[in-house]
Amino acid sequence: MTSEWFERSVSPAVVEAELRAHVPELADGRLELTHCRVSRIRSLAAADTWTAIYELELHDNSSGLDWVFATQGLITPPDHALTGSVSADALGTAGWCCTLEALHLQLEAVRSADELPGLSAITDPARARDVLDAVFRGRLSPADDPHVIESVEADVASEKPGVRATVVCELTYRGLLEPSGDWPARVVVKVHNDEEGARAFAALGALWSAGLGTDDRIRIARPLGYVPELRMVVQEHLSHERTLKDVIKRAFAADDPVRRADLAEALRQVAVALAAVHTCGSRHGASVSFAEEFAVVRAKAARLAAVVPDLGARLTAAFIAIDRAAAGPADPDAPIHHSFRPAQVLLGDRVSIIDFDKAGRGEAASDLASLTTKLLHMGVNKSGPVSAAEFEARLAALAELRAGFVDAYTAAAPVSPNRLFAWEALEVVSLVLSATKKAEDGHFERCAELLDRHLALADS
Repeated sequence: MTSEWFERSVSPAVVEAELRAHVPELADGRLELTHCRVSRIRSLAAADTWTAIYELELHDNSSGLDWVFATQGLITPPDHALTGSVSADALGTAGWCCTLEALHLQLEAVRSADELPGLSAITDPARARDVLDAVFRGRLSPADDPHVIESVEADVASEKPGVRATVVCELTYRGLLEPSGDWPARVVVKVHNDEEGARAFAALGALWSAGLGTDDRIRIARPLGYVPELRMVVQEHLSHERTLKDVIKRAFAADDPVRRADLAEALRQVAVALAAVHTCGSRHGASVSFAEEFAVVRAKAARLAAVVPDLGARLTAAFIAIDRAAAGPADPDAPIHHSFRPAQVLLGDRVSIIDFDKAGRGEAASDLASLTTKLLHMGVNKSGPVSAAEFEARLAALAELRAGFVDAYTAAAPVSPNRLFAWEALEVVSLVLSATKKAEDGHFERCAELLDRHLALADS
């Protein structure tokens, strides 16, 4: 059972009620809080102390404006001292902060503009034109090509406030009617608050040098430039019709055999593309072992068990089984994505894989396990409530989809079944930890059931 103080502090409904009661703009009706989303729950070094991002969906009753206001939360146990209260700054502004004493939760606005200078640069048309023109001219001398960028239209595709953002830029050029090649019509710009962009740029460069950029089985973005002072990566835009995440959602939104067959075929194509990554020969990045990843997961579990006393006992048997499964020799090091999820797979005339920010070397099974576990998670936990019979039917369908994906992969590249089992077990434990933190009704029980069933396969 989760400690009550912790469970209340990460419950969206409880946080919403406390905010409505204690924030003046919400209490008097000037603003409405329509939804609160809690994410990125992380433990700090201090015992039982946690942080999280609380995204508040707000509606201004006078202007009709709707927007999302991102706040950083500090969660402390009831025996810790609290300081502060609701600030004089208005809710939704950069200086806002608030202490919800009943939850021992302190909130403050995320200052994204200060922490992501690259985002303000790329969304300013004049600055963006200068930055991108300098990036492209670094690859071609002015004598080789007289074209310069005339306009930049930036669209923020995604943003984690204060952490990173992805921006799609439409470009036009003076004297060039049809942009192409070294002067593209569209680029993707990524900005970070740390050196992750530099690592992503280096990884893409290494993969292109290894020949992956011209491999017919896959498309990866061509790296165009990196701007260190702005922590900004500029890369090729990959056109696509949908993502693998979209296909999975559609396949489980209704019991439709056609959509399931479409997903099965997509997974086979993705398996071939992933095998191309693993066999390209790149030696870029550090090597990450199963033992290292297992240690990270166990440390997270230990910290979470401090506020969820039942969790430690629940995972003890799982960790023993994982230790046993991982006792054999590891598969050889290969180039790996190291953060492989359905949203990072783009589908069109070819499979594209994006977001190589964490790419390095390790066991190919780690990438396969990341995808198969996310597939399982989406099929069971992300497609609405299901009956016991529907749960069993979905598990059977998911097992068949997984088998098709693994068969297609092993036809192109080797992977040890035992290593894949161990890596999948580690990923399912991570699902359990995430479900524990989010405290959603029924979510933990389903994830724990998935873990029990997966571990039972070792004895079958």
